[in-house]
Amino acid sequence: ASATTVDLNYRNFVTVTVTNPAAPGCTSGVVNGYWSCNIKAPSGTYTVTAHQSWAAGDSQHSAESGSQQVTVDKDRPAPPIVTSPKAESRVLKQPMTFSGTGEPLGFLNVYVDASPVCGASVDTSGRWSCSASGIANGTHAIQAIQSDLAGNFSDPSAPLKVYFGPRKAPAVPPAA
Repeated sequence: ASATTVDLNYRNFVTVTVTNPAAPGCTSGVVNGYWSCNIKAPSGTYTVTAHQSWAAGDSQHSAESGSQQVTVDKDRPAPPIVTSPKAESRVLKQPMTFSGTGEPLGFLNVYVDASPVCGASVDTSGRWSCSASGIANGTHAIQAIQSDLAGNFSDPSAPLKVYFGPRKAPAVPPAA
């Protein structure tokens, strides 16, 4: 077995500065040439620069990097809207195509009674559709939940009550 020796007197890290508007930056250690850190700023567009520092006896640091525009998105998308099937409608054939509207370029999942049945990307005009089959006959609640490009999730859409399968035949009254 081989052992790795770490020299604790040698530290390598990156400091990120956030401006225009000013917001808290972050600092991260560099491990195997990689680093990452979370900017703790509200949603908005910022100018970001970084510099690398290291210490080996005397503290040293690199020149500031070129600036980059960074957009922070912490805002949840609005719940998507399921336009098909309609509430209180009856579905006789499967596969069933679900469709509706949502935040452009997001992704969503359709749920039947809280179980996912299909997923769809939302196009640039805010439209989506997906198909599912194998949904049991009976009354079901249909909902959708969307995520945006930044990974923020919406609340579920309003539940739609939809009937799957044929209507039950009326009971034959007993003979008198």
